[in-house]
Amino acid sequence: MPESGKVYARQYAYETLRERIVSCRYAPGELLNETALGETLGVSRTPIREALTRLERECLVEILPKIGVRVTDISVADINEIYATRELIEPYIIETSAAAVDRRALLRVREALTAQTPVTDEQTEYDMDSDLHALLLASNRNRYLAAAIDNVYAQNQRVRVMTGRRSAGRLAATRKEHLAIVDAILLEQYAAAAEAMRSHLRLSKEAAIRSLLGG
Repeated sequence: MPESGKVYARQYAYETLRERIVSCRYAPGELLNETALGETLGVSRTPIREALTRLERECLVEILPKIGVRVTDISVADINEIYATRELIEPYIIETSAAAVDRRALLRVREALTAQTPVTDEQTEYDMDSDLHALLLASNRNRYLAAAIDNVYAQNQRVRVMTGRRSAGRLAATRKEHLAIVDAILLEQYAAAAEAMRSHLRLSKEAAIRSLLGG
């Protein structure tokens, strides 16, 4: 196979497996078979192995000798670590980079947050959540932080899928928390915006843990 084909196979295997793990199509704790994965994706075992090695570095799978490959679980401890990492990175990005955020895009986010629509469409609320965080993170120019937050967001998406539907009350509260962050940035009150982000992440963590425990 030409080198370009090998590179494509490696990247295709990695991106496809990562997406299926992050979306919980391959569920936490599920055992994966290299041969079966190769047959499913139509590639040889070498790109599968290379993809799984990358995913192990991202803590999305565990390679267990003589057993196979297992998708990592998500526990309360994992949720605490995920949000601890986000709480270190995201307020810092706001404090150091929010001045570079596209104001027109931020105003569009604000318009969506204040729209007089019922807070019942969970996917719409999640999309607004993702749009705001992506907009803020796009202002960051530190590639090492970008890599770290990309990894933790992959884990965070798994938490979102695993914990299931949230109450309309929590969705409405999230809107208000996001609005506080946006308004502080628009007023160029970056320390206040960072603190609003910390508060939002702490409340989100508590909600995720309650959902995971069935509370």
